[in-house]
Amino acid sequence: MQSTRQTPSPATFSPSVVEFLKQPLPAHLATINPSGSPQLTVMWFKYEDGDLLFTTTTNRAKFRNQQHDPRGAVTIVDPTTCGSGSS
Repeated sequence: MQSTRQTPSPATFSPSVVEFLKQPLPAHLATINPSGSPQLTVMWFKYEDGDLLFTTTTNRAKFRNQQHDPRGAVTIVDPTTCGSGSS
C-alpha cells in the first residue's frame, strides 16, 4: 500500500491530550466525495509523534477521496463524556 502521510505542520498537544490520543479510541474521519458531499467513516487511529495515523486499502472511497481532495476532518469523542449532557 502506498503511503499518503502528509505532515504540513505538526500539532503541539498538551501532555494530557497526548495521553488521551494514545488510548484505543475510534475517530470519525470525514473526506470529500467528488460531488462535494461528505463521506464519513468511523475508524481506529494511532497517535504517533504528533500525527493521527489511519490505514485503509486503495479500493475504499475515503482513499480515493483523499487522493482527489486532501481536505478532511477528524472528530474523536471522549467516551467518558458521552451521554453526560442533558437533552
